[in-house]
Amino acid sequence: MIYGLFQYYGDELSSWNRIVKFHKEESDKLIRQITVVVRQQVISTAHENEGESFIDQFMVQHQEFDHITNQIISQQQRLERIGSFPGQVIEYSVCSKQDSLRSKMQSIERNFTRTKYTCSIFLSSFLNDQLSTPLKSGALN
Repeated sequence: MIYGLFQYYGDELSSWNRIVKFHKEESDKLIRQITVVVRQQVISTAHENEGESFIDQFMVQHQEFDHITNQIISQQQRLERIGSFPGQVIEYSVCSKQDSLRSKMQSIERNFTRTKYTCSIFLSSFLNDQLSTPLKSGALN
């Protein structure tokens, strides 16, 4: 059997679903880490505001992930209808929707990666602060 456009689109949609799920799990972990840092560290108002800003960004990205997930499901349903009629040519509108979804996925992933990277730098600054603080005598006992 030849691997055609129909199978390619289906595989691409499944892959996007896995990617979205993974990114949402990553952002959930980062939100928890930010919350822990803000609660447990003595930080400035500026750092607290920055942490809250990252949480807000991740929440907006969650909504974007949910929105594109709905669009992916819709596209999968279109492909299922086509698949129930073997030999039917994929319509231009379905191809165009797939291309549009691909662009959106690339944009959402790029934005998420940028936010995740800057948030990781923010979180690592607290680790650096902890490592540079001298140990109190008897702290290890």
